Amino acid sequence: GTITADSEPGRGTCFHVLLPAAVGVDPKIAKKQPKSAEPLVHGRVLVVDDEPLIADTVRRILGDAHEVAAATSGAEALALLGKDSAFDVLLCDLMMPEMSGIDLYETLAQQSSGMAARMVVMTGGAFTERALTFLREHALPVVEKPFDPGNLSAVIGEAVRRVHR
Repeated sequence: GTITADSEPGRGTCFHVLLPAAVGVDPKIAKKQPKSAEPLVHGRVLVVDDEPLIADTVRRILGDAHEVAAATSGAEALALLGKDSAFDVLLCDLMMPEMSGIDLYETLAQQSSGMAARMVVMTGGAFTERALTFLREHALPVVEKPFDPGNLSAVIGEAVRRVHR
């Protein structure tokens, strides 16, 4: 493919990306779930990330297999869980402003609702000492950003199966 840019001082820059069409590829291939020894179990997933595009990406990846809701902050997630706690998995960004994924985990653990144990952590790899300690002390599944769709589906699928066993 090609990338070109048009730039005008004081007005901005426009990038043009031209990618060739895939030839001979079945579009359904990208949507297939990874093969697993266990059958797929439909679940409810709450995505918590301060970047709405991340939630949209997760919804596209998991939406065929699971019901996906989103919150853009830890506070919004707590409010949503206060109204509807029937989520199988809480997929949460570790590093967020105001209330981090760690803070959300600790709040949920104090509530004794069981949701803290259902957390799957997302991370872009920027770790504070607190985040490193948290990951060492808690045996939570971790998904690296950027996502590999197959890996994300597999991790969430396993987390949902654990809840339904």
